[in-house]
Amino acid sequence: MGRLSRALSGRFAGVDAVDASEGMVARARAALADRPNVTFRHDASQDLGPLPAAAYDLVYSSMVLQHIPPPFAERAIAALVRHVRPGGAAVFQVALDGPAARCVPFRLRETALKAVKKVRTGEWVNTVYGLDHRDVRRAVTDGGGRVVEVREYLDPSTVWGPTRPRATREVLGAPLTLRPWWPVVYWAVPTASPAPA
Repeated sequence: MGRLSRALSGRFAGVDAVDASEGMVARARAALADRPNVTFRHDASQDLGPLPAAAYDLVYSSMVLQHIPPPFAERAIAALVRHVRPGGAAVFQVALDGPAARCVPFRLRETALKAVKKVRTGEWVNTVYGLDHRDVRRAVTDGGGRVVEVREYLDPSTVWGPTRPRATREVLGAPLTLRPWWPVVYWAVPTASPAPA
Protein backbone atom coordinates (compact mmCIF):
# COMPACT_ATOMS: atom_id res chain seq x y z
CA MET A 1 0.00 0.00 0.00
CA GLY A 2 3.03 2.29 0.08
CA ARG A 3 3.09 3.20 3.78
CA LEU A 4 6.72 2.20 4.24
CA SER A 5 7.71 3.81 0.94
CA ARG A 6 6.09 7.07 2.04
CA ALA A 7 8.12 7.06 5.25
CA LEU A 8 11.38 6.28 3.44
CA SER A 9 10.74 8.89 0.72
CA GLY A 10 11.14 11.66 3.28
CA ARG A 11 14.60 10.41 4.24
CA PHE A 12 16.11 9.22 0.96
CA ALA A 13 16.63 10.91 -2.41
CA GLY A 14 14.95 7.99 -4.15
CA VAL A 15 12.98 4.89 -3.23
CA ASP A 16 12.50 1.83 -5.47
CA ALA A 17 9.62 -0.22 -4.07
CA VAL A 18 8.99 -3.77 -5.27
CA ASP A 19 5.97 -6.02 -4.77
CA ALA A 20 4.93 -9.39 -6.20
CA SER A 21 1.31 -8.22 -6.56
CA GLU A 22 0.46 -6.04 -9.56
CA GLY A 23 -2.69 -4.91 -7.75
CA MET A 24 -0.74 -3.73 -4.71
CA VAL A 25 1.73 -1.89 -6.94
CA ALA A 26 -1.14 -0.08 -8.67
CA ARG A 27 -2.73 0.88 -5.34
CA ALA A 28 0.60 2.10 -3.93
CA ARG A 29 1.31 4.18 -7.04
CA ALA A 30 -2.06 5.88 -6.65
CA ALA A 31 -1.56 6.44 -2.92
CA LEU A 32 1.91 7.99 -3.43
CA ALA A 33 1.24 10.01 -6.57
CA ASP A 34 2.47 13.04 -4.58
CA ARG A 35 5.94 11.45 -4.07
CA PRO A 36 7.93 11.81 -7.31
CA ASN A 37 11.03 10.23 -5.73
CA VAL A 38 9.26 6.84 -5.32
CA THR A 39 9.20 4.29 -8.13
CA PHE A 40 7.03 1.18 -7.82
CA ARG A 41 7.88 -2.00 -9.68
CA HIS A 42 6.14 -5.33 -10.05
CA ASP A 43 8.45 -8.36 -9.66
CA ALA A 44 7.25 -11.81 -8.65
CA SER A 45 10.65 -13.50 -9.17
CA GLN A 46 12.04 -13.11 -5.61
CA ASP A 47 15.41 -12.09 -7.05
CA LEU A 48 14.75 -8.36 -7.66
CA GLY A 49 15.68 -8.83 -11.32
CA PRO A 50 14.58 -5.38 -12.55
CA LEU A 51 16.79 -3.54 -10.05
CA PRO A 52 20.52 -2.79 -10.46
CA ALA A 53 22.82 -4.90 -8.28
CA ALA A 54 25.08 -3.27 -5.66
CA ALA A 55 23.33 0.08 -6.12
CA TYR A 56 21.41 0.80 -2.89
CA ASP A 57 22.35 2.38 0.43
CA LEU A 58 19.54 0.50 2.17
CA VAL A 59 17.51 -2.52 1.15
CA TYR A 60 14.63 -3.10 3.57
CA SER A 61 12.03 -5.83 3.90
CA SER A 62 9.49 -6.29 6.69
CA MET A 63 6.55 -8.69 7.08
CA VAL A 64 7.19 -10.23 3.63
CA LEU A 65 9.77 -13.02 3.77
CA GLN A 66 7.84 -14.94 6.44
CA HIS A 67 5.05 -15.54 3.89
CA ILE A 68 7.38 -17.06 1.27
CA PRO A 69 8.26 -20.80 1.39
CA PRO A 70 11.83 -21.30 2.71
CA PRO A 71 13.75 -22.12 -0.49
CA PHE A 72 12.32 -19.00 -2.18
CA ALA A 73 12.75 -16.84 0.93
CA GLU A 74 16.42 -17.80 1.09
CA ARG A 75 16.83 -16.86 -2.59
CA ALA A 76 15.14 -13.52 -1.86
CA ILE A 77 17.47 -12.85 1.11
CA ALA A 78 20.53 -13.44 -1.10
CA ALA A 79 19.04 -11.02 -3.66
CA LEU A 80 18.42 -8.36 -1.01
CA VAL A 81 22.09 -8.47 0.01
CA ARG A 82 23.33 -8.50 -3.61
CA HIS A 83 21.57 -5.20 -4.25
CA VAL A 84 23.38 -3.32 -1.45
CA ARG A 85 26.36 -1.17 -2.39
CA PRO A 86 29.55 -1.28 -0.26
CA GLY A 87 28.93 0.83 2.83
CA GLY A 88 25.18 0.15 2.71
CA ALA A 89 23.03 -2.38 4.54
CA ALA A 90 20.23 -4.88 4.04
CA VAL A 91 17.76 -4.94 6.92
CA PHE A 92 15.12 -7.65 6.77
CA GLN A 93 12.64 -9.33 9.07
CA VAL A 94 12.07 -13.09 9.04
CA ALA A 95 10.41 -15.67 11.25
CA LEU A 96 12.81 -18.18 12.76
CA ASP A 97 11.45 -21.57 13.78
CA GLY A 98 11.15 -21.76 17.55
CA PRO A 99 12.33 -24.90 19.40
CA ALA A 100 8.73 -26.08 19.83
CA ALA A 101 8.00 -25.60 16.12
CA ARG A 102 10.77 -27.92 15.04
CA CYS A 103 8.90 -30.80 16.70
CA VAL A 104 5.54 -30.08 15.06
CA PRO A 105 4.67 -30.72 11.39
CA PHE A 106 4.23 -27.47 9.48
CA ARG A 107 0.54 -27.95 8.60
CA LEU A 108 -0.40 -28.56 12.25
CA ARG A 109 1.63 -25.53 13.31
CA GLU A 110 -0.07 -23.40 10.65
CA THR A 111 -3.54 -24.45 11.85
CA ALA A 112 -2.67 -23.70 15.49
CA LEU A 113 -1.28 -20.27 14.58
CA LYS A 114 -4.41 -19.36 12.66
CA ALA A 115 -6.58 -20.41 15.59
CA VAL A 116 -4.58 -18.30 18.07
CA LYS A 117 -4.77 -15.26 15.80
CA LYS A 118 -8.51 -15.74 15.25
CA VAL A 119 -9.17 -15.95 19.00
CA ARG A 120 -6.89 -13.00 19.84
CA THR A 121 -7.81 -10.58 17.05
CA GLY A 122 -10.82 -11.97 15.23
CA GLU A 123 -8.76 -12.23 12.02
CA TRP A 124 -7.26 -15.15 10.12
CA VAL A 125 -3.50 -14.94 9.67
CA ASN A 126 -1.55 -15.52 6.46
CA THR A 127 0.63 -18.60 6.20
CA VAL A 128 3.88 -18.09 8.09
CA TYR A 129 7.00 -20.04 7.14
CA GLY A 130 9.79 -20.25 9.69
CA LEU A 131 13.45 -20.38 8.70
CA ASP A 132 16.48 -21.82 10.41
CA HIS A 133 19.08 -19.21 11.42
CA ARG A 134 21.82 -21.22 9.70
CA ASP A 135 19.90 -21.05 6.42
CA VAL A 136 19.47 -17.27 6.77
CA ARG A 137 23.21 -16.84 7.35
CA ARG A 138 23.99 -19.06 4.36
CA ALA A 139 21.62 -16.99 2.17
CA VAL A 140 23.34 -13.77 3.27
CA THR A 141 26.73 -15.29 2.43
CA ASP A 142 25.39 -16.48 -0.95
CA GLY A 143 24.40 -12.87 -1.62
CA GLY A 144 27.95 -11.68 -0.94
CA GLY A 145 27.38 -10.37 2.57
CA ARG A 146 27.73 -11.04 6.27
CA VAL A 147 25.34 -10.70 9.20
CA VAL A 148 26.38 -7.97 11.63
CA GLU A 149 23.37 -7.90 13.97
CA VAL A 150 20.20 -9.80 14.81
CA ARG A 151 17.41 -8.49 17.04
CA GLU A 152 13.97 -9.60 18.05
CA TYR A 153 11.28 -7.94 15.93
CA LEU A 154 8.97 -6.01 18.23
CA ASP A 155 5.49 -5.35 16.92
CA PRO A 156 2.44 -5.04 19.18
CA SER A 157 0.18 -6.20 16.35
CA THR A 158 1.74 -9.66 16.06
CA VAL A 159 -0.10 -12.78 17.12
CA TRP A 160 1.84 -12.93 20.38
CA GLY A 161 1.72 -9.23 21.26
CA PRO A 162 4.64 -7.07 22.44
CA THR A 163 7.55 -8.73 24.19
CA ARG A 164 10.67 -7.42 25.82
CA PRO A 165 13.73 -6.78 23.64
CA ARG A 166 16.18 -9.65 23.46
CA ALA A 167 19.82 -9.32 22.58
CA THR A 168 21.36 -11.17 19.65
CA ARG A 169 22.84 -13.91 21.83
CA GLU A 170 19.53 -14.71 23.48
CA VAL A 171 17.54 -14.70 20.25
CA LEU A 172 19.98 -16.97 18.47
CA GLY A 173 20.45 -19.13 21.55
CA ALA A 174 16.90 -20.44 20.91
CA PRO A 175 15.28 -19.30 24.18
CA LEU A 176 12.70 -21.61 25.71
CA THR A 177 9.41 -20.66 24.11
CA LEU A 178 6.18 -22.23 22.99
CA ARG A 179 6.01 -19.92 20.00
CA PRO A 180 5.89 -21.69 16.64
CA TRP A 181 8.26 -19.09 15.24
CA TRP A 182 10.36 -16.21 16.46
CA PRO A 183 10.23 -12.87 14.55
CA VAL A 184 13.68 -11.33 14.19
CA VAL A 185 15.38 -8.60 12.17
CA TYR A 186 18.76 -9.17 10.51
CA TRP A 187 21.22 -6.43 9.61
CA ALA A 188 23.60 -7.55 6.85
CA VAL A 189 26.30 -5.72 4.92
CA PRO A 190 28.27 -6.61 1.79
CA THR A 191 31.41 -8.55 2.63
CA ALA A 192 33.52 -5.68 1.26
CA SER A 193 31.93 -3.19 3.73
CA PRO A 194 33.88 -2.04 6.79
CA ALA A 195 32.78 -3.41 10.16
CA PRO A 196 30.18 -1.21 11.90
CA ALA A 197 31.50 1.16 14.56
